[in-house]
Amino acid sequence: MIPSTRPEYPKSSLRFDWIVASLSAWIVGGLYLDGWAHHHGKVDDSFLTPWHAVLYSGVLALFTFLFLNQAQNVFKGHPLRRSLPKGYLLSLIGVALFLIAGLLDFLWHAAFGVELDLEALLSPTHLLLATSGILMFSGAIRALRSRMQTGEASSGWKALGPLVLSTTFVLSILTFFTQFAHPISYPLAGKLTAIDQGRFSDIYLMNSDGTGQIRLSNSEMNAWGGAWSPDGRQIVFTQREIKEDNNSQSALYLMAVDGSDVKQLTDMPGHEYLPA
Repeated sequence: MIPSTRPEYPKSSLRFDWIVASLSAWIVGGLYLDGWAHHHGKVDDSFLTPWHAVLYSGVLALFTFLFLNQAQNVFKGHPLRRSLPKGYLLSLIGVALFLIAGLLDFLWHAAFGVELDLEALLSPTHLLLATSGILMFSGAIRALRSRMQTGEASSGWKALGPLVLSTTFVLSILTFFTQFAHPISYPLAGKLTAIDQGRFSDIYLMNSDGTGQIRLSNSEMNAWGGAWSPDGRQIVFTQREIKEDNNSQSALYLMAVDGSDVKQLTDMPGHEYLPA
């Protein structure tokens, strides 16, 4: 191996920036695909799913690209800490940390099963994945800041595109892991705080062992007390308004087993609840 004789960082290039941005898009797409699968009940207790395959294959691709560039620059004489274009070493650390967090997440699932709802976003291993993801995707931001300080920054969409994408991906990570309080994902979040939302409940369908959970109701009222119709094709349940002055009313509703075709059955003063 050639001794480390080059104190400077290797020069970055638009090609390098765009490759990292493209691989980052692959990873973010896999993350949101996995989130979609969880939300639609397509994930069981197994860690080995097609959705995880898309996510982690993207991470491995980015790790391979950064690691090979690092090894090549070390061979050219750059010290290890300066073997990637300035700003991207933390991206490589983020990728490595993501893979470690993925292994820990596998062990977490093996011990405790697949998380549901808020736990799926805020479990210790998933928060570690989120942190490492931010490190991964923010490389172009750090790189451009460095080039601006040295007067090497270019203008135009071709040069600034990776920066725009990098910023978008970082925001996408933050949006994904705070979706429980986001008005796009849950309209209630536009009106109430996350603590207030704890006063609401919804009807879920799941297997007898707790797997395959699917959310059937999602409204600005408290849904509970579901009961099956004799033919197993419909569900009758109670839905109650939530008001600050506690002057609320409840009524009985009917819906199809997939949560569609919701119909209000009763409309009287007071409360109707616990149908059968």
